[in-house]
Amino acid sequence: MEAFATNLCRCEEKNLHRTIKPRVRHPTHCRQPPGNTRTSYRAVTIPVISCSMAIGSKSRPRHLPKKSFPAYAYLPGRHPHPVRDPAGHSYRVEPMPVTADASLGSDPFLWGLDLFNHGYYWEAHEAWEGLWQVADRGGPSRVFFKALILLSAAGVKIREGKTAAAVRHSQRSAKLFRRLNGPSEHIVENALGLPPAILADYAEAATRVPAALRDVPLGRPQPVFDFVLGSDCQGH
Repeated sequence: MEAFATNLCRCEEKNLHRTIKPRVRHPTHCRQPPGNTRTSYRAVTIPVISCSMAIGSKSRPRHLPKKSFPAYAYLPGRHPHPVRDPAGHSYRVEPMPVTADASLGSDPFLWGLDLFNHGYYWEAHEAWEGLWQVADRGGPSRVFFKALILLSAAGVKIREGKTAAAVRHSQRSAKLFRRLNGPSEHIVENALGLPPAILADYAEAATRVPAALRDVPLGRPQPVFDFVLGSDCQGH
């Protein structure tokens, strides 16, 4: 736990005096209409998490705005494999260097946030895997990065329409996020803008209430989660 807090100190310092609350957006159909407050309404129970999963036009800012996104958002079987195929968007491209003491303010972590938030889920998983590999085995940082990797994998499966696999990945991700409590919980909330327990609920809800996916051109990214990771963005 001490190593986790030390390695992520830059993120902690940046948000030291900031209280972050979960960002929950409610579509207009979930709000009571203005006007006569005495109007009677039939009592209906609508889970807040269900309302938040209605994917709409949402501002998705950038953490590393000067870095260009890949040429396409990879889906297995539909595009060249990004690193194995000579036609892949990252073929023979050196990944960002990762060090064992990388913090949540490091470029590899922030690049993963950008990729995830904008619908490049396979690419986000790749960005975070390097951080997971160098994290202390059994430590909270390793649990944290594994949870993000599984959440990204769930995003890929949702886009592929593979519900069973999406549910499996999202449930595993949620289980890991719920293990991050105590000091780790505060650090994760500062880094992602959401407490890990809330993020776990969102991960599970994404497969219980699937996003209404649009038809998009092959290769175009498509966000499937109605939340944005990251508490402080540097540009748009």
